Amino acid sequence: MTAPDIQTLVQTANAARQKGDFAGARKALGAALAQSPDNPGLLNSLGVLEHDAGQFADAVDWYRRAIAADPNAPVLWLNLAKTLRSAEDEAGELQALDAALALDQGLLMAQVRKAEWLDRNGREAEAFAQWSGLSQWLSTADLSQPALADLKSLAETRAKAYSARFAAAVEPVVDAALSGLDYEERRRFDAFFHSSNHFVPPFFNRLTPLRQVRMERLVDLR
Repeated sequence: MTAPDIQTLVQTANAARQKGDFAGARKALGAALAQSPDNPGLLNSLGVLEHDAGQFADAVDWYRRAIAADPNAPVLWLNLAKTLRSAEDEAGELQALDAALALDQGLLMAQVRKAEWLDRNGREAEAFAQWSGLSQWLSTADLSQPALADLKSLAETRAKAYSARFAAAVEPVVDAALSGLDYEERRRFDAFFHSSNHFVPPFFNRLTPLRQVRMERLVDLR
């Protein structure tokens, strides 16, 4: 009797996973992997399966095997980062996010997850810069797509919150320092201080406008 081909086994695994039958999905993906042991797509699928099953250590192992098979695939690093976040491995998540972004700075969800990581870890100046850059970049998106519109709103809200917090802390000091400036000097300073552009990491200005990016490259808008 001929063994099912890989595509059929993957379809079987997906159907089982959707029903919550993780054992059946593991069996089908294991049979597929036996036919193609170093297939990064199959290794990644096993990582996704174990993540969904709450088996984060196993998911990490599968993702690392997938990355070893295809180290230049940024989405594999992003998937690893997502599981490490679920496992509350902050250092590991940041390392995986940075690896994904080193391969592709235009991976939107990696940029968003990096901003969230900076938030959670109290790195406020970096978080402000990251959210400001994301807000600017997302202004180039097709905002008729609700997921992108929601991300833009989130980025704007976070950037404004940091801006207000920093302003409240520094404006009294700045006002005292500026009291001796003449009108023209004060006007030039105000124009600079109230512009957010100088807080945006320079690489954001070099990214492809999001309206020109195929939706499937945006990855995991959840």
